[in-house]
Amino acid sequence: MILIKSIYLFGAGAYCREIINSGFLDTYCISGIFDNDPARWGSLFEGRPVVEPRYDGLSPIVITSRYHVEIVCQLISSGVKKFSVVRNNNFNNYQIIDYDYSKYTKSDLTEIKNQVLLLIWNRSGSNNGCFFYMIKNHIDDRRLNFIEQYDNDNNESFYLNIIKSKIIIVERDYLVLPKNKIVIQFWHGFGPKGCGYTNALWSDQDDKNETAHQRWLRFNAICSYGGMYNTVIGACFGLPQNKFYITGMPRNDVLLLSDGKKNLNKLFPESAGKIIVMYMPTFRQYPRGEMSGREEGYLYNYSDFNWDVFDEYCYKQNIFFIIKQHALEKEKTIFDRLRNIKIFPNPKLDESDFYHYLNGADILMTDYSSVYIDFLLLERPVFFCVGDEKEYGDERGYLLTPLDFWQPGPRIRSVNDFIAQMDAINNNDDKYIDERKRIKRLTHKYADSGSSQRVIRMILSLLDNRRSNEK
Repeated sequence: MILIKSIYLFGAGAYCREIINSGFLDTYCISGIFDNDPARWGSLFEGRPVVEPRYDGLSPIVITSRYHVEIVCQLISSGVKKFSVVRNNNFNNYQIIDYDYSKYTKSDLTEIKNQVLLLIWNRSGSNNGCFFYMIKNHIDDRRLNFIEQYDNDNNESFYLNIIKSKIIIVERDYLVLPKNKIVIQFWHGFGPKGCGYTNALWSDQDDKNETAHQRWLRFNAICSYGGMYNTVIGACFGLPQNKFYITGMPRNDVLLLSDGKKNLNKLFPESAGKIIVMYMPTFRQYPRGEMSGREEGYLYNYSDFNWDVFDEYCYKQNIFFIIKQHALEKEKTIFDRLRNIKIFPNPKLDESDFYHYLNGADILMTDYSSVYIDFLLLERPVFFCVGDEKEYGDERGYLLTPLDFWQPGPRIRSVNDFIAQMDAINNNDDKYIDERKRIKRLTHKYADSGSSQRVIRMILSLLDNRRSNEK
């Protein structure tokens, strides 16, 4: 094997070990590994010497750390503007991305005190994406400058926007951001399935749980639905209650204000005038292969399900059945001949968030996903497919139990169950109205479209406190 380049890695941690052991860097000559921990200097890591970082610009640096954002800021502030980062945005799909900030002056890299960076994971219920939409279309407040960016972007603006922004809002927890920033967590909902310490898949992974706990402790604020959310998410990640700010979630502003029927009719003209059933199952398999539940838990994998028969049933009952898959699933293809069953296309980067469409649904059907908590604000029926309830509970675990208490709707274990519940709805026999109202009261402090305004007030308060402390 020909060694094509001599490099120094930066970051001697678990991510670096994972990269080295994968063989991804086998064509490089690793001269050593920089690390910020003086206690490690002079030791060996995976057979390579760990040394004090050098900023002479002569040693090509490849960052191999989950703290890559902090290290990038450290390098640039030390005058090193050319480096590379090993990014892994698609699980085991490593890439070396080269960055060059030589063209930027000191003023170009200076923090803007009122700039807020919204880091978006995807457009399927993105609080940041919906917050940005609300700011641009419904809120006239110029005290803050908002910009948006995808949190897995590999272009140079990714780090540049982080450096220049004083406030950064995230909706996932895998990015570790500099401590001099005000970092706010939106997260992406809470529902029955286990999360953090309550995720059964992590029950024997103390290191992973502790790492997540430490990442969450670094957040300056966590936006919340209400007291129940504070308790639940606090338990998931071991957090004090003073981290939480009850604001509601911006995506629910969009859910309540958008004309979902109109938007769905544009996307699916054949849905006009029909009963819209939105089926939104959670994923069953993690990208790394771990399973939660069974493939048989999806309605379309039930033993009594037949695509053509179900399509004909929908036609006769004037139902338009939309399948919205989880973002972690591969997009499903179904037969073109089906007239009344369609796959909702995964929202593209430049399109509206899915929540612009969700309130077009007359009925939501899900399983263990958190989406129904938001849908309760619309006071419409929710069905729950629980064909793999035991297996999912055994493997992922449930955060909210007993499950039938927290799922305020009929439990669907067969296609015949679904048909029976649709008949009940059509006959105005909705037995779960009071249950939905009860769970709504438990999970939402606010049921209005003012969450984005409350978040802005929270940001301004955090900014004022930071300025006072810096004086």
